[in-house]
Amino acid sequence: MSRIINFNQAKVAHCFNQFAKDGALTDTILSDINVNFHFQSDIDDFLSDYKQKDRKRFYNILLDIKDAVYQMTSEDNMDLRHMLEDEYFKLLQNLETNDTKYKIPSVLIKYRKDINPIRALKFELQEIMSMYNSLSTIDDDYHEWLATEFKNEKKIKKIILSVKNDMVKIVDMQKRYKRAKKKHSYFVLPMSYYHCVEIESDMVTWIKTLQEFLVWVMQDDIKSRYS
Repeated sequence: MSRIINFNQAKVAHCFNQFAKDGALTDTILSDINVNFHFQSDIDDFLSDYKQKDRKRFYNILLDIKDAVYQMTSEDNMDLRHMLEDEYFKLLQNLETNDTKYKIPSVLIKYRKDINPIRALKFELQEIMSMYNSLSTIDDDYHEWLATEFKNEKKIKKIILSVKNDMVKIVDMQKRYKRAKKKHSYFVLPMSYYHCVEIESDMVTWIKTLQEFLVWVMQDDIKSRYS
């Protein structure tokens, strides 16, 4: 007859077993197990439904966890983390798409203060394309002005080039994080790494919208040319 294991005990045991497999310091391990378990007696008291040999094995895994956390929070690793974070923030401040030449006050006033101006422009162009069939059907002064302002293939292609240049920098930053993770086995990727991944994906949509807008805004000219 199989034993019935308490859910909370099973959850902790699963974390131990998972760490033994992949060595990953999950949020549960960092905030719960590392904080609340220190000695064999802690394991014995909490995991009382498990056999003694399993509890001894869990304690050995706990020692490995403690060592991993120590390495993760070591001065060298923290210095590396801070260095990468500094590089990340400098990168965001110096993106080509953040240049003042792309900042249009009448566009940016509608969004949060630190939004990338090309991201804001993407939203505006998407709105225009969703509201009107073509440039000639626009009945709003602001929308007409903005659409006309970017009815310029050279200007659009220059923006796209800036976006692509920024994407190269963003991807390079991701690689720096990954190299640090590879070199330091218990280096935990910070949220800024995942933000880089999100920015790269978002920038792909900026390019797509700019290309779609260029086709949309030129359609009246194309129609008149062949009418």
